Amino acid sequence: MTKVKDSVCAECRWADDVFPQYMDWDIIEDRSRAGYQGQVWFIATNGSQYIFVEYDYGSCPWCDEWDRYIDEAQMKADMARCILVLDNEEQYKAWRKRLNE
Repeated sequence: MTKVKDSVCAECRWADDVFPQYMDWDIIEDRSRAGYQGQVWFIATNGSQYIFVEYDYGSCPWCDEWDRYIDEAQMKADMARCILVLDNEEQYKAWRKRLNE
């Protein structure tokens, strides 16, 4: 399997700030689009837990909300809301079923 750190999502802006603790997890699906502006969208697992990460980003303060934050703690809290953690395979399967409906 491909690791998060070796996938497209890791090339996206803010990756080192939003999900550094998940870089060694295995990618299940990555629909991310890296570039000047882009989107992060991926699902990964460490074998027992699962995560879903989704956010869009821009290239400047006018098109990327996180560039405008003055309070770093508030920015990190906002970034944390981009990650859904599922504690086991049962939760993941139920979430995935809802996602595909």
